[in-house]
This record gives sequence, C-alpha cells and structure tokens, in this order.
Amino acid sequence: MISKVGFYKLENGKYQISHRDSENNRIRKQFKSFRSAKIYSQRVGHEVAIPDNLIKSSKTVGELLQDYIEQNPTSPMKTRARAVYESFNRYFGCMNVEDLNKVLCAHWIEAVKIEMKYCSRTMRTIKYTFSPFFQSLVEQKLIKTNYLGEVYIKLGTRMKQRVFLSESELKEIIEKLKRFSPLTTYPVIYFLMHTGCKISEAVNLEWHQLNLEAGTVYFPRKTTSNARILNISERLLEFLKAHPRTSDNVFLNDQGEAWTVSSFYKCMAEDRSAVGLNRNWDSYSFRHTFAYHFLRKGKTLQQLQVVLGHRCIAQTIEFYGDIVSDGKNVKF
Repeated sequence: MISKVGFYKLENGKYQISHRDSENNRIRKQFKSFRSAKIYSQRVGHEVAIPDNLIKSSKTVGELLQDYIEQNPTSPMKTRARAVYESFNRYFGCMNVEDLNKVLCAHWIEAVKIEMKYCSRTMRTIKYTFSPFFQSLVEQKLIKTNYLGEVYIKLGTRMKQRVFLSESELKEIIEKLKRFSPLTTYPVIYFLMHTGCKISEAVNLEWHQLNLEAGTVYFPRKTTSNARILNISERLLEFLKAHPRTSDNVFLNDQGEAWTVSSFYKCMAEDRSAVGLNRNWDSYSFRHTFAYHFLRKGKTLQQLQVVLGHRCIAQTIEFYGDIVSDGKNVKF
C-alpha cells in the first residue's frame, strides 16, 4: 500500500505532517518550524513506498524553470551564474521534462566546462546551484530522480589535504575541549567523532532527528548528501541522554542559540589554539579519522558511502580508496 505524506500549514502558524503507518493508521504530527516539518516529512517519505507513476506535464523544462525562479526569487541560479543559466535554457529550455536524464545532464556539464573554460571545482559548485531545481521536479513527481545530482565531477589532485588523528590525539583534544568549552564546542566535536557526519549536519541537528529509544539518528537529504538513518554507539547514546535539552536544536552556542557553521568555525579556531596540538586539524579531520577506523575494521567502501551520505561511490573511493589499499598513504 502506498502512503501519501500530507504537508499542511495550520491557522496557528504551526506545520502538520499527515501520513499512514504500515497498519493503515492515520498519523498526524505538528511542528513549530517549517524546517522541522520538512525534515520529518523527508524521513517519512524515505520510509514509505514511493509511487512509480509520474505526473505528465504540459510545460517545457524552460517553463518549469521560470516557475521555480518565480517561487524562489533568491535562488543563485540566475543572480550568480547568469551565463550558465542562459546556457541551461538553451540546452534544456524547449525539452519536455520527461526527456530529462542523467546522460544529458552530464553532457551539459561537460559542454559548459569546455565552453566557459571552468575548472572542475567551479563546475561542482554550479551543479550544486542547479540541483535544487531538479529536486523540485522530483518532489512534483515530474521526474523519477535528481539526474543532475547524480552526475559526478572528479576534482582531480586539488583535493584538500586530509588530516587523520591518532587515538591519543583524539583523546587529548576531547579532554581539553571538555575543560575549555563543556557546553559549546565540546559536545559538537564529540558528536562528530562518533558519527563522521558533516559539521553542518551536527550544528543543525534537532532533537526530533534522534530516536534515543532505538538508538538512531536521522540525517535528511541535502543537495550534496543522501538521507540516512544511522545507529548510535552506546557511548554516544549515553552522552546524548545526559545532554541538556533546552531547545529544538541539540547543540547551542554560549548564548543559548543555535549555531551557524561560520560561528562554530570561529569558536573552534579559538579552542584549537587553546588545545595546543601541533596539527592543523579542523571539523573534517574527525570525519576523515572516523572513515579511517571504519575501513580498518574491515568495513567496505560501499558501507562507508551509506554512513557518510555520499551521493555516489566514486566520491567515497576518491577520498578513502587509498585506506583500503593497505593504508600506506595515511599519516598520523
């Protein structure tokens, strides 16, 4: 049976998600913020069956793009990448939406790269800029999947140098942060160490994404990552159960407000100096170190792809393929 997820804004300003469970019981949940409701609807949509039938649109891709721009006037597609926006319209504008596919998207990416002499890193940024439009087509059931999001762009040798931390270094960092910033930086770093998630996923984490009874955490789908539900280690589970719960957000700054990525980086830079470790570590060092230990325990790159939320296996191989081949290039 297919369960349809309903998304409603109520008169009291709250948002309600409605769906049916596996026993056909009607489930309704209300949320104060649009973001919380959207994350929950994505999780429910991830768990229930998705209809195979698509809706046939009489509009061309260009017309649908114009509709999207009108509904999302702050989208950077047109304001920051006008030449690419015009190229996209020339390439896809007159096309029927059902004719879209991954091959055409990959061809367009390569054509733009050659025509405008952009590097791979710039093309990846452009892909992320246009990907929300494709995701909106998926949500409208006009296409099956985000074809542009599935196009992989290899960055080559310009990848930022990875920093792997030894167990003793991890212990030193976490012990000192616990003394310096017990309620701010320390909890976030502790969470990063045990999950391998991105810093943006950690600082934006909300309590409803955690199921402390089942011992799981849910990360919603993003432009650059897949949705996933991960098991929490017993140590992290006990840590989260004891963590203060005073807001919808799990982790808060010293003002009792939700972090932004930039504000957390600023605070972390100050604490990094106080730690005094002679290594240029950052938030990604904990993600890289998590991946290293995950693979050295005998897990596969495919399993790591799911845990980290990588959109394709090629990205996982690019970052961590050398660890599988005996870890010779890993330096602590």
